[in-house]
Amino acid sequence: MLILARFAVLLTFSLFVRASIVTEILDAIEQAVDCASCHTLVGVLKGVALLGNTIFSDALITVCETVKAEDNDVCSGLLGEQGPIIAHDLRKISPTGPTSTKLCEAIIGLCPSPAVNKFTVPIPKAAPANPRTFTSTGKAPFQVVHFSDVHIDRSYTAQSQGWTVSTSFIYLWSCYERLKTLTPDSNGLALLPQVLPNPPYIFMSFSQLNRIISLNTIYWYKDNFWLYDSDTLQSDPNGVLPFAVEQLQAAEDAGQRAWIIAHMPPSSGDAFHDQSNYFDQIVQRYKNTIAASFMVIRTWFDEFAIAYTDYSNQTAANADSIAWIAPSLTPRAANPAFRVYDVDPDTYEIMDSRTFISDMSDSTFQTSPTWKMEYSARDTYGPAIGGWPATQSLGPAFWHKVTEAFVSNDVLFQQFISFKTRGVGVTPCTGSCKTTTICNLRALRAENNCDVVTPGLNFRRSEGIDTTQRGHADHCEGTGVRSILSNIAMKAQTMNPELLRKRLDSEEFTAIRL
Repeated sequence: MLILARFAVLLTFSLFVRASIVTEILDAIEQAVDCASCHTLVGVLKGVALLGNTIFSDALITVCETVKAEDNDVCSGLLGEQGPIIAHDLRKISPTGPTSTKLCEAIIGLCPSPAVNKFTVPIPKAAPANPRTFTSTGKAPFQVVHFSDVHIDRSYTAQSQGWTVSTSFIYLWSCYERLKTLTPDSNGLALLPQVLPNPPYIFMSFSQLNRIISLNTIYWYKDNFWLYDSDTLQSDPNGVLPFAVEQLQAAEDAGQRAWIIAHMPPSSGDAFHDQSNYFDQIVQRYKNTIAASFMVIRTWFDEFAIAYTDYSNQTAANADSIAWIAPSLTPRAANPAFRVYDVDPDTYEIMDSRTFISDMSDSTFQTSPTWKMEYSARDTYGPAIGGWPATQSLGPAFWHKVTEAFVSNDVLFQQFISFKTRGVGVTPCTGSCKTTTICNLRALRAENNCDVVTPGLNFRRSEGIDTTQRGHADHCEGTGVRSILSNIAMKAQTMNPELLRKRLDSEEFTAIRL
């Protein structure tokens, strides 16, 4: 009996302590309205993290379920997986330090974007005074196919949920069959800029004139929680920058053109400004070697992004690099799509880009999908900018002129908005939405985009900005930790406090705290 009594006392004490922890977290969340109070919240969370990974994760899960930020299985699944990583970070940093500020900006959304930490990327050679020029001789282009986000769902069956984050074998195979008619000579190249588990970067040289360099930009990703465990500046967490320099210098020395492929564009609202700035230094140095960059943004939208020699004076003349940001093959709030590029064999520049889609509303989609061309970039945008010579590639100057046309031609701009999701869920983008969208198209360097976090948004950064402007976090695999934290804050600050406490004290959550 004595043992049972002691157990009951310990159990009661454990429940009391855990309830106290959850209450303290909720109180801090309710009071987090600006950057300073966000640092206070980080201090509270650090105190919980010091008690151990299990207590920290269980507390966040209980908070998530108490306010019903997501379904219980989502709360327990995501926070159970990511909670220990965040707890590890919190134990390593100061609540008032620079990394805490980055957490409050990137994950919570209450601090403004910190200024870029100055760092000069080491470059082995100065740019040549007379760089090699690449001139087209008018040869027929070859084709390159751009797939992105090919997530296979092995359990997919016909008539299952339409909008998903995975791809079925059925329409993946139908896509390959369609490609046979687009590249009948089978000499095309397929680009799939996905996240590679190992190594963090690769390169391929498939002819004497071209080199493909794959960079793992997940090391520049705000939702990579392993990057928040130090208050010491990490200019290059995994050696991606020197690898890019090494490969581009080798390409320049060999007289090659280079393509860069990556999963997350450095223009994204999800990219750290520091690493995006450092990458831009590389782009500016090797702009004569880089023929194009091919990327997939984590919103799965159809977009592009331009780099400039002078971001304070953005013109067609000083636009010097273009990132082709592809739509996804996997449908998530958009029809599945892929791209076919026509590539000049002398310059390795893109002469045209054709996007193909399959309509999920078609009655035959789940059994025998069909693919049709949605649009040609040259045919759609060329006439809108006063025509574009057939011998000129769709390079940075072309795309800057397209953004100028967007400003004056709203019909063209709204067509671009429709292309972003392949005609699904399209709403007009006007006013600040339009201004921000065009700004972001002109911002391959992230610090120049217009995704500004305003202090006092109470965690609402991801949901408070129109996703047609530029993608934010949690879109690659659906709901993520950032959106959960946002939902927790919004619901905690809008729920009746008495109801919140009653729910916390209910038998349902007593069971969870056990």
